[in-house]
Amino acid sequence: MRTAKKRKTRKRFEGAALAVLAIGVAGLYTLSLTTSFGQKADIPMEVLRARGLLPPALGDHEEERPQAAQLAQAFQGMGYDLELVAKGETAVPRLYLANLPADLDNINDAGLRKALFLRAMLPLVLSMNETIQADRKRLLAYAERVKAGLRIIPAERDWLNDLFLRYDVEDNDLFALLKRVDVIPPSLALAQAAEESGWGTSRFAQQGNALFGQWTQSADKGLIPTDRASNATYAVRSFGSLAEAVKSYAHNLNTHNAYAEFRDARFAAREADQPLDGYLLSEALHRYSERGDEYVATLRKLIRQNELGALDEARLGQRALGPSY
Repeated sequence: MRTAKKRKTRKRFEGAALAVLAIGVAGLYTLSLTTSFGQKADIPMEVLRARGLLPPALGDHEEERPQAAQLAQAFQGMGYDLELVAKGETAVPRLYLANLPADLDNINDAGLRKALFLRAMLPLVLSMNETIQADRKRLLAYAERVKAGLRIIPAERDWLNDLFLRYDVEDNDLFALLKRVDVIPPSLALAQAAEESGWGTSRFAQQGNALFGQWTQSADKGLIPTDRASNATYAVRSFGSLAEAVKSYAHNLNTHNAYAEFRDARFAAREADQPLDGYLLSEALHRYSERGDEYVATLRKLIRQNELGALDEARLGQRALGPSY
C-alpha cells in the first residue's frame, strides 16, 4: 500500500498538555481545565489558587461561564488574531473552552460574533486533529512494518486491535482503517459547527454543547426540538463539553456508513498527494442533512465568505496557556 507523502508543513504532535481558561485579563476566570483533549483535570482548588489560576474570592461552587466581552478581550490580550493565524504568522493558543459564552447572541455586530465563535472553536478542532494525526502516524508506521515483513510485538497488536474497535472496522482490514483514521479539515468542521449551531447561539449549543446537530434516540442524552413531530422519537444529542462534541463529530464522519463517500474523497486526495481541502470535500457530505445538495452549497458559501479555507493550515502553539498570557 502506498502511503501519503509527508507534507513539509506537517504539524508536530505535542502529547497531553495542561490547558486552562484562567487568564488574568478582564477578570476572566473559569474552572474549565484540561489535561488532554476532552479530559478534565482533577486538581484541588487550593492548588489552582496557589498557581495563580483562580482568584482567591472564587468559591468551590462558583463555576462561571465566560462572558462574550471578557472572552474577546482575553483573545485580544494574548494576540489571538484570525488574520495572523490565516497568514501563518502566529499559532493558535491551546485554550479549550468547556462552554461557549452564554451571552454570545447579545453581540449585535455579526462579524465580531462570528470571529469570537471561530476563535473559540479553532483550538478544539486542531486539538482533535492532532490526536487523530498521532494515531494515523503510528498506523502508517505499522503498515510499513507489515509491508516489510517485520514482526509486530503484542503491545502493538493490542493497540491496533483497540483502533479497529474504536473505528468500527471488522476483519482486521488495515486498508479500511487507514481510510477512517484521518483528520477533518478545520474549514469544514468550522463551517458545519457554524451552520448547525447558528454560530453558537442555538438552544442546543448553549444548553447542551451540541454544535453539529447529531441525533440520538435516547431522550435522556439530548434535547428535544420544540418543532419535533408528535410521532418522532429523536433528540439532539447533548455533551458535557465542547471538546466532547467535537470528538463525537469527528468519530461520526470517520465511522458512519453515510459518510463513506467523504472518506473515499479524502483518501483519494491523500493518494494524489493533495492537501485536504474542506471546500472540495464538503461535496461528499450531501447526506449529512436532509437538505442534501442545498446543505453542501450552504457549507461552501460559509467557507468562501468567511475565508475559512485559510485556516486549514493553522497550527497549535507548542505550550499550554498560563496566567502570564
